[in-house]
Amino acid sequence: MGGQIYMHGIMKALAAILLLPAVALAIVSFLIKDDVDDLSFAYKLRESDIPADLSSLMSEARSIAENLTDDELTDNFGVPVDRPNKSYAVSVALRERGGSFGGLGFSRMVTKFYSIGKLGGVERYTAFYSGGVTASRTFVLLKTDGNFPKLDSKEKLAARIAWERSKWPGMIALLQDVTHKKQAAK
Repeated sequence: MGGQIYMHGIMKALAAILLLPAVALAIVSFLIKDDVDDLSFAYKLRESDIPADLSSLMSEARSIAENLTDDELTDNFGVPVDRPNKSYAVSVALRERGGSFGGLGFSRMVTKFYSIGKLGGVERYTAFYSGGVTASRTFVLLKTDGNFPKLDSKEKLAARIAWERSKWPGMIALLQDVTHKKQAAK
């Protein structure tokens, strides 16, 4: 009798799985492309190696960018483009260099990169789910220039921090300008 109940339970579970509507269950991971730094060195950095003010500047820029829609980014900086190789740096203050999306109803992920003048760009990873639900992760990158110190040794870390400190205020100002336009339009 117990065996029949057990088999009946398994058959019901199997039938439920087979009869489920076609709903995608997936987990998709991504890494931010960093082709200008030595990643083996970048991953060894500890939080204590990065000054708090630099982390705050990067976080402020990212927070502003996260609150801008794709349409607002397009209206102010142009259509998304392919990110050129070896032209944009991931901040040394960014501890997470990737992420993942997943769950029931996941259908696809789209990556968009918006070039923001000579200062940098915004890279947005958006996951689309059934029912029109979306989730996104946004990162702000800095455009390299002739003074850019490639991060490949502890000796270059101070120069890189100084370079980023000189770039973040301009990037924040450009992103805030979009936010101010958005608020003025209301």
